[in-house]
Amino acid sequence: MKRLVAMLVLVAGVSVFATPVNITVTGTTPVSIDWFGLPGTTVVPPGDNQMMPGTDRSNAWDMEAVLLDGNNLSLVASYDWANGEPFGSTMVTTGDLFIAVNGSSTYNYALRFDYGTSNYDVYQLSSSSKFIVPDDFILGSAPFEVDASTATDIGTHGFQYQTGLSDDAALGYTSWGTSTTHNEITLDLANFLALQTGEEIATHITMSCGNDELNGFGRVPEPGSLSMILVGLLSLGGLALSRKRK
Repeated sequence: MKRLVAMLVLVAGVSVFATPVNITVTGTTPVSIDWFGLPGTTVVPPGDNQMMPGTDRSNAWDMEAVLLDGNNLSLVASYDWANGEPFGSTMVTTGDLFIAVNGSSTYNYALRFDYGTSNYDVYQLSSSSKFIVPDDFILGSAPFEVDASTATDIGTHGFQYQTGLSDDAALGYTSWGTSTTHNEITLDLANFLALQTGEEIATHITMSCGNDELNGFGRVPEPGSLSMILVGLLSLGGLALSRKRK
């Protein structure tokens, strides 16, 4: 019994998450999510005037990867999510993160990040929602923001923001062109979604000029093997304790 308890304590202290799954959409991935009929903005990679990960001109503009670890979603970029990037006299900023779930043919949610407070607002979208399309430099890019007055604010939650990550710290994702550091947004989808293993999720985010956009499409992965071992050991521990009491 003492050995079992010691083992339970040891395993409980170890991270139980599996390696995140890279669900980044590439030019060969057949994904199409409609913006409630908004013309010219259906996401069909690579898309007209839409620069997918690895095709832009420098790391400063590179949105790199969408990673999914259970309900934890991460966005990786050498582009500065929080501060944006200057272009001439204009400061290019990061748009909303759009999410579609359960095979929806339209986006269901828009997440607006506040990097000063590390919180984001969740807006539920509908057929009456209106979208703001980048038109300063790259015409035809998909929307980067929802008009908040045309969507329903359903809550505010926190997210984690990390900067200066190495390739290894960014889970092995290497930059376009020469090596550089990465910035990563991580949030828990369970804050506002009840996704189950195997359910579909699609994501979209771009910047206010539309120079690069980052799309993701995949299924919620199975729990990691270590997580399953922990559950099994805890069950055995509970059963052993129950028998001893009897």
